[in-house]
Amino acid sequence: MPAPLQLKEQPLIVMEQALIKKYPDKNDFFDKIITLKDTVKKYKGIFVVLWHNNNFNIPEWEKYKKIYEKIISEIS
Repeated sequence: MPAPLQLKEQPLIVMEQALIKKYPDKNDFFDKIITLKDTVKKYKGIFVVLWHNNNFNIPEWEKYKKIYEKIISEIS
């Protein structure tokens, strides 16, 4: 019998595609992400973000590029 894998599953906290549907305003979008980040930090969790890289090449996502950069600087 093979040995079990030493993997840990981490819950996805933010996925930009889902979040933008609820928060289409870019400021609300950013604020919600920061609120989630702060909640995760409060409970000493791991803040997992999925941001689809192909969105950087789509014109309607251009305004979110700066938000992505701010999020990365906030969580680094």
